[in-house]
Amino acid sequence: MKHVSAPHRGRQQLAWLAAGLVGVCMPAGATAVVQTWQSAAVSDPGTSASAPNGFVDAAGGVTAVWLQRQGTLSRVAVATRPAATKQWTPASPPRFVSKSGENAVGLVSAGNAKGDAIAVWRVGGTVKESHRHGIEGTWSDPVSLRTTTQAIGTLSVALNDKRDAVVAWTEGSIIKATWRDGVGAFATPVTVTTVATTRIEHVFAGIDVDGNSHVAWDQLQSGSKGTFMGVYLARKPAASTRWIRSPRTDLGYDTRITSLAVRGTGNALMGTQQRNGTSMKAVVVPYTMTDTAITPGDARQFGGPGFATSNPVVATNSKGDGVIGYLSTADQKTYEVRLSSYAIGTDTWSTPLTVASGPMQRGLALALSFTGVGVATWSETPTGTRRVRVAVRRTPTTPWEAPRTLNTQSGASETTSMSERGGHFIATWVRSASSATIANVGLLDTVAPKVSAGFRPVVPVRTAVTLRMNATDGASAITAYDWTFWDDSPPATGPVVVHLFKRIGNFRVTLKGTDAAGNITRTQIIVRVVNSATVRGFPVLGSRLTCPSTIPGAAITWRRGTTILSTRARHVVIAADLGKRLSCVAHTSKQSVTSAGRVVPRMCRVPAVVGRPVASARTAVRMRGCRVTVSTVAAGAAKVGIVLTSSMPAGRRVANATLVRLRVGR
Repeated sequence: MKHVSAPHRGRQQLAWLAAGLVGVCMPAGATAVVQTWQSAAVSDPGTSASAPNGFVDAAGGVTAVWLQRQGTLSRVAVATRPAATKQWTPASPPRFVSKSGENAVGLVSAGNAKGDAIAVWRVGGTVKESHRHGIEGTWSDPVSLRTTTQAIGTLSVALNDKRDAVVAWTEGSIIKATWRDGVGAFATPVTVTTVATTRIEHVFAGIDVDGNSHVAWDQLQSGSKGTFMGVYLARKPAASTRWIRSPRTDLGYDTRITSLAVRGTGNALMGTQQRNGTSMKAVVVPYTMTDTAITPGDARQFGGPGFATSNPVVATNSKGDGVIGYLSTADQKTYEVRLSSYAIGTDTWSTPLTVASGPMQRGLALALSFTGVGVATWSETPTGTRRVRVAVRRTPTTPWEAPRTLNTQSGASETTSMSERGGHFIATWVRSASSATIANVGLLDTVAPKVSAGFRPVVPVRTAVTLRMNATDGASAITAYDWTFWDDSPPATGPVVVHLFKRIGNFRVTLKGTDAAGNITRTQIIVRVVNSATVRGFPVLGSRLTCPSTIPGAAITWRRGTTILSTRARHVVIAADLGKRLSCVAHTSKQSVTSAGRVVPRMCRVPAVVGRPVASARTAVRMRGCRVTVSTVAAGAAKVGIVLTSSMPAGRRVANATLVRLRVGR
């Protein structure tokens, strides 16, 4: 489609013209989820790292937390990549959160959409915690949440966007938990449950948008089928200190919890692995919750006869939709990565899809955005060298795409975690290289840039005009600016271009911004190209004004307000023009156009600027309504200046020891 300004286009032309007049952009088209990962090694390459975890905020800022060896001890290390700078803090030496001389183990961490982060670890029989508010904030000094003589087992932590947090861990046959409301201190740990046996294998913590805390676990128990593991979920309402425990979720056989996903309000997904003899299945249990009860939904079992499943992982978004991933094998040699989606509105799961198949698949991690973008990462060993793989689903109604390799470095790699906020995804993994294990972070930006026009939608014809594109992206740099002009002219590139429209009318201009991740946004506006006339020249006494026009062969008429002055090509400013608005009209027998008015300033007083810096002197004279270029400011006594006229020669001393070069006007 080209030039659209034609008499017979009627209503369409009027609609586009209105959009152009008010500078409103046409609906933008965005292409997102291009699988270009921005990867970085965050730990010190000279020492070994473990337990990396990464978080991304809604703007695209990234935080990494991991354990790094220092001699015979491990310390909690952190690194950040703010969206504003898109640069990682130096990886060597890393910034340590835990204290020197203490051996930190069992690290768990969490982050939220605002860039807050929290890390929890144990030192001997003490549970330690440190947090940071905002990606530019400072990590707090570690505090002890609990000190006990009991053996502390699994730790888990969760954080929501209101800075509410919950921490859970095991002490022998007891599960302890503490929580924080907003930026307050953590409460004294309480017992969530005490079991009659001495075996609790896994504990997971979760927290929803309203601050309701959740703890899920599995525990050894006996029943009609013998001794086996069963799963439970407990919930603490935000306004309460009392934990509500669900009944045992009876899945029939030996069941272990492998993941817990809580992001919405009043719902959760629990991923479990169920064993019946040599048969293993992945089972997902949905839960609905109130402040007084927890109700398990219908469990969904994955894995057919003859197949063993392992590592079932669930993820959910704030709407309650979810996804499960698991590994499935029939021969314990070749594993399939299988994925299925959950729709909370219909309480249904999709048919599982195999996205990858090969030897030694492991380390599966999932994340799901509010809009339904899903990302799965895992590691595999196709030819003896482990690599990290990734698969993406662009929308809830499109299939998972063929996987790609995330990392290209040599050395064995294994994914450990994945998270999402605001359409940005973060994956973490470790890589063995040169006898050291390196912590790595990969950022997938699925958010298209924001693109808008930085120019008025009304421009003069046959005049070179500067057009500016405003394109921003939080997580990735803008790598390409593309312009398409629908006036038969070639396209252009760059954030600022100079363009000349050769004829009047309404034309579409398409602005395309591309970020480093490959996401694209296109915005269309309607530019109104018109004839123009302009008053040029400095309007002071005795100066000559001209009226260039884009109308070929136009006659010129000068006006003072509504008074016609002359029809000459130029106008010489006279005393009667002082304080008045002058304009010109370019016209032919078929058309005319009137310039914007120019006010001829009255004479003004220049203040004393002796001894001031040049910039300060320039500001002072402008504040008096004069347009003066200050070339020199002398020292000495000051006094108020005199009345100036346009005939004042350059270099005239207008105040005691003050030398100015004058151009008088507004």
